[in-house]
Amino acid sequence: MATGYTWLLNGIDLDVETGHLAAVTLWRPPISTRRSPVTIPGMHGSLTSGLPVFEDPQIVIGIRTTQTTQAALEEAVNMVAALLTQPTLTVTRVSGGLTTSARAELVSADMDNDFLAGGTSAPVAVLSIPGVFFRDTAAVSTDFPFTADLVNQEVATLSGSTGPIGDAVIRITGACTNPVVTDPGTGTGISYAGTVASGQYLFMSARPLSARISSSASDWLSGGSDVSPAVSFPAAGRLQLWPVVQSATVRKVLLSATGTGRTGSPKLAVRGQRSYL
Repeated sequence: MATGYTWLLNGIDLDVETGHLAAVTLWRPPISTRRSPVTIPGMHGSLTSGLPVFEDPQIVIGIRTTQTTQAALEEAVNMVAALLTQPTLTVTRVSGGLTTSARAELVSADMDNDFLAGGTSAPVAVLSIPGVFFRDTAAVSTDFPFTADLVNQEVATLSGSTGPIGDAVIRITGACTNPVVTDPGTGTGISYAGTVASGQYLFMSARPLSARISSSASDWLSGGSDVSPAVSFPAAGRLQLWPVVQSATVRKVLLSATGTGRTGSPKLAVRGQRSYL
């Protein structure tokens, strides 16, 4: 079935020629938020409860297959059952030149009652996306000079996102003391109470809340010495980098950063994945 988009499960294309498996599904997942409004007696409406919190969406995938023999039909539907119940299931969406993926969990699968050769079997599966957002591949930004405070600095490698990025890793190149990184639109942030010496690198992550100091600039995900007890965040919450819609076609991810004791050539860089609803 030819469409303008394609869904894959664990890398297997579900949109292939008739006679095999053809996916009939929605174009993109629905968006819903988890609201906790605060009401006050005698007051109209309700009070805001903070930043939007998104529910994990569900994707309904209908898979149709037509086979000429019962044995072929049995094998085709068995393949669907085995694929849907894999211990680790990744859903990939390809549309308009954009490829994004998310981990999925099987909610239910109706394997269809019309299980006869020569007819069309149409199993239907419901998948949940626990992490909510579809993500592209991780990218590292350029090094931003950090000799002075950064104000609304665009992170071009993350711009274009439609959802918040809560797991970006911040790298501070010393020398710098008490660096603080914030999202200017939400006030969320992450900070380190201590000094990053010249020739050292501080890696901070909001989720999980952690930090490491290393002598290697490439220790984004591991390595170095754990300094997590010195990491904190403001009252607004842990750092989330939200896209800012500046026009009908421009969505920028921005950050601000401060620090003291900056000598030499301190820098700041970000490693993360774009986030899509």
